[in-house]
Amino acid sequence: MTGPNCHVDRVTTDTESKIAMTTNRKGCALDVREIVRQIPRKRGHGKLWFESEQGYPWRFRVLNVLQPRKYVEFGSLLGYSLIAALEGACSIAEIAWADAETYVPESNRLCAENVQAYLAGTRRSVPLQFLHGVEALLELPHQSPRRKAFEDADMLFVDGDHRYDAALRDMRLARSLGAKVILVDDCLSGGDPHLRHAVGEFSREVDRPYSVRDPNLRRAGDLRLQRPARP
Repeated sequence: MTGPNCHVDRVTTDTESKIAMTTNRKGCALDVREIVRQIPRKRGHGKLWFESEQGYPWRFRVLNVLQPRKYVEFGSLLGYSLIAALEGACSIAEIAWADAETYVPESNRLCAENVQAYLAGTRRSVPLQFLHGVEALLELPHQSPRRKAFEDADMLFVDGDHRYDAALRDMRLARSLGAKVILVDDCLSGGDPHLRHAVGEFSREVDRPYSVRDPNLRRAGDLRLQRPARP
């Protein structure tokens, strides 16, 4: 890997066998947090945001229902949510992410190592593409192959800058890239108020209703999601 905006083919680590041991015969983890605990680059274990049932296990369940083929993230840090997505959706065949490395220096490289360790442990091959932040994506020409890696995603997860203007920019960009489903983190009642405001504004712009049915997400572990009926 060279430079801040890289394509990653494969990284092999000693973590592969540990990850393989924590998955069942179908390649799905009993608890995705156990998978994340085995990756080579870790941070945040024991913290509420890591341990919460409404965090990575909930994302696992969402992806398990939607089964996207192309998955993109804005703000990936060390790749925990990418791994939760991969663990939930065996359908994923392409991944791209953009992380500005605001919280952890070299987080893109560390994220790539974590995701590749997971893929190797589960014997999957998925091409990865990453950029140094959403700003780098915005600067790319429309015909750039690197930009193409972020276009027409079946699902795009927005978890970058939570400030109002930046979050709204990210959601608008996700839409302009042709994302079919946009999932936004930390926008419920206990989340960032600026982010909730941005989600509300974006909802009005695209004429899609936005509401929180269970503000405290107390019953998230009992949610039963269904695929929409095909026309």
